[in-house]
Amino acid sequence: MFKSAKRNNATRLMGLAAAALIASASGCAGWEDEGTGGVADAGTSADIVSWLDASDATDTAVSDVSTPPADTVTPPDGVTLPDAETDPDVTGPEDGGLVDTGADADAGAPDSTEPDASEEDVSGPDVADTSDVAAEDVLNDVLSDAEEPDVTLEDASDADDAADAEPVEDVEEELPPAPLDTDQDGIFDLTDNCIDDPNPGQEDLDGDGHGDVCDEDIDGDEIPNINDLWPEDPNMPGVVLEEHVYGHTSSTLYTMNAYSYVVTAVGAFQWPAGSQSMTDIAIDEFGVLYGTSFSNMFTCHPQTAVCTNLGALPGSFNGLTVVPAGTLLPDEQALVGISTSGSWYHLQLSGGTVSSTSIGSYGAGYTSSGDAFSIENVGTFAAVNQSGFSNDFIIQVDPASGAIINSVAELVGYSSVYGLAGWFGTVFAFDASGTILEVDTVTGTVSVIQTGGPSWWGAGVKTRL
Repeated sequence: MFKSAKRNNATRLMGLAAAALIASASGCAGWEDEGTGGVADAGTSADIVSWLDASDATDTAVSDVSTPPADTVTPPDGVTLPDAETDPDVTGPEDGGLVDTGADADAGAPDSTEPDASEEDVSGPDVADTSDVAAEDVLNDVLSDAEEPDVTLEDASDADDAADAEPVEDVEEELPPAPLDTDQDGIFDLTDNCIDDPNPGQEDLDGDGHGDVCDEDIDGDEIPNINDLWPEDPNMPGVVLEEHVYGHTSSTLYTMNAYSYVVTAVGAFQWPAGSQSMTDIAIDEFGVLYGTSFSNMFTCHPQTAVCTNLGALPGSFNGLTVVPAGTLLPDEQALVGISTSGSWYHLQLSGGTVSSTSIGSYGAGYTSSGDAFSIENVGTFAAVNQSGFSNDFIIQVDPASGAIINSVAELVGYSSVYGLAGWFGTVFAFDASGTILEVDTVTGTVSVIQTGGPSWWGAGVKTRL
């Protein structure tokens, strides 16, 4: 928009300059038209204005060259008209023409000693007219101005931005910080397999990327060090199969699939010294299998049945189970031994010795038939003898004390249920007759899974499924 306006202004200036030039040049060519006394056709300002744009006629610059009043003739600059009042040789005839005072009006021929002034004489000699030069200079200036490069608002803004821009200072680049070594063992944190525990040797027994000094399971057998009697031996103590429960006779270990009920023999128990009879087993949340004889406690490998002595028992127990963490200990699971009288004991291992602490019992009128199990978020159940009845009963108990919560089912025809295991909503009862029963913990319905098997002495299941 700014460029267009500037070109329009330049065009107008060029027109005005041309008008001034024409007016100047025509001033001497015909100020008077003989016989009419009017202004000559060659240079009236009215003629000049006529070819200008009508909107420009009101412009201040155009008003300077507007037509003078009819009774006044204004000559161009540099031209002086004779004055009839002061010049005796000039008179003003009625027709307003300019004639010599000595002329004979009747003869029609001039009497003046001066030669007649023709149009050529009036226009002056053929010399350079300064007004022409001045007009040409004005025209050149206008054209020069029109050709000058336009300055836009964008250019002005760029110039302002350049002026306002702050100078860029050279800033010395800071070096990156040295790699961290939190535990100060000479191994940077980026590659240290124990960031908070010094271990310059980076020992990692199981190769899991966690150094031994900070690894909660050094041997990688999925048994935490605190619960692992062999924390640096991945082959001991071994863990049970998933989705299986375990049963046993006095001398042999078996598995049973919790869904298909297929029973498979693992093998005969291998005692560390002498001959023992396994009275019961229990399995913790990590899959470690514990067992008791009449005199000692053992841990046995679930895949080989090889047993290791853990210590002498402080009493005789015909039942064994593991209760979930938070039951007897704040953060740890706990072993519980059950005496034939129905009393519950918290069993603790320490340096080859087994200690026992009484925590409760089934209550009056109930004794232990032979076993119990506890599953986190499922429940704790036991097989008991009830005074006055020949059949065994399945009851639900409080895992912290063994106290009866409710009776689930009476096992009609079965009085020697020495082994007990379970699954979600189910109790598996292993009877000495070789029969395995399934009991629904909600309805109390009893079903026979298997008959004709070995004489069962005990059973067990993981505390966490």
